[in-house]
Amino acid sequence: MASNDNMDLQRALEVWRNADLPSLQQTLYESVLEIKKLESKTLETKEFLAQEIKQFKALDDDGKVAEFNKIIKRFQSEIDALTLRSQFSEQKLDEAYGKIRNAPDTKLLLSSTMDILNKQGSLDELAQENKELKDRLAKVADYDKLKERISELEDKSVKNLTKRILAKEQEVNSKWAEKDRNWEKKEAEMSKQLQLLKDTNKLMEAKLSRKADLANDSSPSDEEHDGGVSVQRSSAEFDLLAQELESAQLRILDLETRNEELSGNLAKATSIAEQESEMYAKDMKINELESENALLSATLDRERSSLYELNKRKEEHEKLTAQRLSSYENEIQTLRRTLAKYSDYEQLKQDLAALRKIGFGDTDGDAENGDDKSVDAALVTANKKLQSTLVEVRGKNQELQSMNSSLTTRVSQLQKQVFELEDLNAKLEADLGKIDDVSTRFSDTASMISGVTRQITNRTGRISPSSSIFGIPEDGEQLAVSSTTTTDSILPIVVQQRDRIRNKNMELERQVKQKSLDQGKLGLEIQRLKKDNQKLYERIRYLSSYSKVNSTSRPQSASSDVEAQYASSYEESLHPLANFKKLEQRRYHSRKMSPLEKVFLTLATKILANKTTRMLFLFYCFGLHALVMMMSLYVIRSSGSTVPA
Repeated sequence: MASNDNMDLQRALEVWRNADLPSLQQTLYESVLEIKKLESKTLETKEFLAQEIKQFKALDDDGKVAEFNKIIKRFQSEIDALTLRSQFSEQKLDEAYGKIRNAPDTKLLLSSTMDILNKQGSLDELAQENKELKDRLAKVADYDKLKERISELEDKSVKNLTKRILAKEQEVNSKWAEKDRNWEKKEAEMSKQLQLLKDTNKLMEAKLSRKADLANDSSPSDEEHDGGVSVQRSSAEFDLLAQELESAQLRILDLETRNEELSGNLAKATSIAEQESEMYAKDMKINELESENALLSATLDRERSSLYELNKRKEEHEKLTAQRLSSYENEIQTLRRTLAKYSDYEQLKQDLAALRKIGFGDTDGDAENGDDKSVDAALVTANKKLQSTLVEVRGKNQELQSMNSSLTTRVSQLQKQVFELEDLNAKLEADLGKIDDVSTRFSDTASMISGVTRQITNRTGRISPSSSIFGIPEDGEQLAVSSTTTTDSILPIVVQQRDRIRNKNMELERQVKQKSLDQGKLGLEIQRLKKDNQKLYERIRYLSSYSKVNSTSRPQSASSDVEAQYASSYEESLHPLANFKKLEQRRYHSRKMSPLEKVFLTLATKILANKTTRMLFLFYCFGLHALVMMMSLYVIRSSGSTVPA
C-alpha cells in the first residue's frame, strides 16, 4: 500500500513537473492580456458599429441601399476578427489542457499531505521512543556475545569435565594396568621360584635317594658324601640367588623405563594443563574484547544513525527552504501580475462605460453619474430600462408577427399566381411548338382563318385559349387547309405576346424572390427578436434573483402570458429534452403500467408533492410502527402471563 502511494506521489510529481505551473501561469497571463486587448478592440469596433447602425437607420432608402454593402463588409470583418479571437482562445485553452490533462487531483494530494502533517506528532513520539530503544539496545549490544560466551563456557566446562573424567579413568586404568603388570611379574617370578624349588626338591630327593642307596652300600664314604651334598646345596642356593638377582635387575630396568615413561607423560600433562590455562585466559580476554567491540560497534551504529538523521533533517530543511523560496517567488510573480492587471484600471473603467452604453442603453451623462452609484442602484436602473425595452420589443414583436402572417398569406397568393402563370407559359410554349408544325401545312392567312372557323364550328368540346386565338389544331384533329398559306403575319404577334408574357413572368419571379427574401429577413428578425427576448428574460431572471426586493416592480398583470411563453422557451433552451422526457414518461405511464402500479405511482406523487404530505406520511409510518410494537409487546406479555397457568 505504501509503495502504491509512493508511486502515485512520484507520478503526480512528474506530471506537475512536466506541466511547469509557473510557466503555464505566465503563459495564461500573457494569453489573457492578449484576449483582453482583443476584447477591448472588439468593444471599440462594436461601439463603432453601433454608431454606424444608428447613422444607417437615420438615412433614407437610397442612402441605406448605398451603405448596405459597406455595413455588411464591416460586419464580415468583425465576424472574421471574432473568429480569429475564438481560434486564439481555443488554441491557448488546448495548450493549457494538454499540459494539465493527465494531472491528478491536487485535492487528494493535499489531503494526504495534511494527514501526514497531522500524524507528524505521533511520528515524533515514535521517533523518540525508537531513539530510547536504540540507546537501550546499544547498552546491551554485547548480549549476544555474552550469550555466546556463556554457551562456550558451558561447552568448555562440559569438555573439561569430560576430559577430567577421561583423565581420571586413564589414571585409574594405568594404575590397575601397572598393578596387573606388577602382579603378573611377581607371579612369573614366583612361578620361576616355584619351578626352581621344585627342581631343587627333585634334586634333593634324587640326592636323598642316592644317599640312602649309598648308605646301604657302604658306610666309610659317608663323610665324603656329606661334603659333596653340602657343596651341591651351596651351589643350588647360589644359582637361586643368581636367578633372584637377575630377576631383580630386570625388574629394576622395567621400573626405570616405566618411570621414564611416566615422567614424560607427567611433563606432557603439565604442559597441556598450562596450555589450557593460557588458552582459557586468552579466551576470557578475547571475550572481554569482543564484548567491548560490540558495545563500540553499537555506539558507532547509533552515532551513524544519528548522523544520518541529522543529514536527512538538514536535507529536508534545505528542500523546505527551497520550496518556500520558490513559493515566495511565485507569490511575488503573482503579485506582480496582479499589479500589472490593476494597471489597466482606467481602461476597464472606460470599457465598463462602453458596456453600459451598449448593453443597457446608458447615455454619457448616465455613465458619468453611474460611477457614484452602488451596484444595486445600477442594477435597479438597468432592470427598469430592460423592462421598458422588453415592453417595446414585445410590441415590435407582435407587429412583426402580424406583418409576417400578412406577408405569408400574400406570398402564398403570389405563389399560386406564379404556378398558374407557369402552367399558362407551358401551354403557350406547347402551342408555339405546334405553330411551327402548322406553318408547314398552311400557305396563307386566309386558309388558316377559314380552317380555324371551321374547327370552331365543328368542335363541340372545350377550346383552349391559345387555340381560340391562334387556331391551333388539337391532338387527333385533321386540318383540311391548304399548304400554300404562310405564318409570316401571325409570328410577330405571337412573338410579342410571348415576350410580354415572359417579361411579366420574370417580373413576377423577381417579386416572388423579393418577397421570399423579405420573408427570410423577417424570419431572421423574428428569431433574433426571440433570442433577444430570451436574453432579456434571462437578465430579468438574473436581476430578480440578485435583488429580490426589486422583483416586485415588474409588470406582472399585463404580460404574464408572454412571460410564461418566454419562460417555457427559456427552460426548453436549458433542457431541450425535458418535454420529450415528460411525454415519454406519460406514454409509459398510460400504456405500459398496470393499474396497481398507476395507483401506487399516483399515491407516491401525491405524498411526495410537498413537505406537509411528506411529514404526515412520515408521522403515519412512525405511528403505525409504534402501534405494531405496542400490540406485539402486549401480546407477548399476555401470552407470558397465561403460560404458567
